[in-house]
Formats: sequence, structure tokens, C-alpha cells
Amino acid sequence: MSYTLINEVTLPVLPLRGIVVFPKMMLHFDVGRKKSIRAINQAMNNNQLIFLSTQKDAMKSDPCVKDIFEIGVVGKGSYIILNSHKSCIADTSEIAKRKIYSHNKRY
Repeated sequence: MSYTLINEVTLPVLPLRGIVVFPKMMLHFDVGRKKSIRAINQAMNNNQLIFLSTQKDAMKSDPCVKDIFEIGVVGKGSYIILNSHKSCIADTSEIAKRKIYSHNKRY
């Protein structure tokens, strides 16, 4: 999934399970879903910016548009792979919260 923000920036989205992220946070989390890995890879291959939003139901393994909150935070990601575990670090210190206004489902 990718989403267009009000200022016409299209970013990959990463639904977060059981984590609420706020501006000015440094966030570390593990990534396991193939869609999430693709979103991070897309961000890392472009400008490292990714839209982070919390899932409404953390138990849902394959969330769609209606399953995530439309308010989230744009973060600048650093993707690290350690011993076949996939970890991500997202820095939201210079980015503000944003709202999804339209979406473009790609995955």
C-alpha cells in the first residue's frame, strides 16, 4: 500500500501492530510481513520516508486500508538486518504527523 498525503507526496505505508507512534520519537521494531518489508525497501530505495500508522486490530495479519488509522507519522527509516531477524529503526524527530487523504494500493 502507498498513500498520497495532502501536499501530494506519495509514501509507502507501514501498519504497526500494538505501537502508537508520535512525532519526535525514535522507534525500533521488528518487521515480519512481506508487505511491510516491501514498504521499507521502497522507502529505503527512494527518500527513506515512510508513513507509520497503527493498526486498529493488532491481531489482523493482513490489514487493508480500513484496518489502519488515517492519522499517522512520517518517519525517516533506517533498515537493519541482524542474524536473519529483520529490524527497523524509524526516526520521526524532524517529521510531523500527517493524515491520509487518498490511497493507491500497489501490493
